Amino acid sequence: MKANVVLDDCRRALNLVEGAHNDQDFRVYWVALIALLRAVGHVLDKVDANANASLRRAVDARWAEWRRDREKHRLFWDFIEYERNSVLKTYELGVQSGDVDIVVQGSGVVGVSTLDECLFKPLLDGPFAGEDGRDVAREAITWWEGQLSEIAGGRI
Repeated sequence: MKANVVLDDCRRALNLVEGAHNDQDFRVYWVALIALLRAVGHVLDKVDANANASLRRAVDARWAEWRRDREKHRLFWDFIEYERNSVLKTYELGVQSGDVDIVVQGSGVVGVSTLDECLFKPLLDGPFAGEDGRDVAREAITWWEGQLSEIAGGRI
């Protein structure tokens, strides 16, 4: 399926995001990654599903499942779809930009430490707020791998 090619590009984009050395590189790679994560579903529906009637039924059933159980498929709705809309429609990235201040607590002493701008990129809002966006993107890739595998294997 062509969606697997897009998914492979997602893996490459994630590697670029993880290797970014400055905020601009991170931002550009992040936008590419998010666009690609959403493109997997578009290519699946608009290209792969048109290959034959059996695959069309499998893809349609999978989309119906995603819509029916949004909580189970929250990586799609609350990360892939949400972040894609935010990035591509308003160019608002859902990850922390620049250096990140964290509270360090130990031995009764509380202080603020600043992490390098590319060391930690927390998501700013939504169900995944506070988690490193790269980790959530990795989970989204794994989610797509499972979905595409089930569609290809006819397990709907």
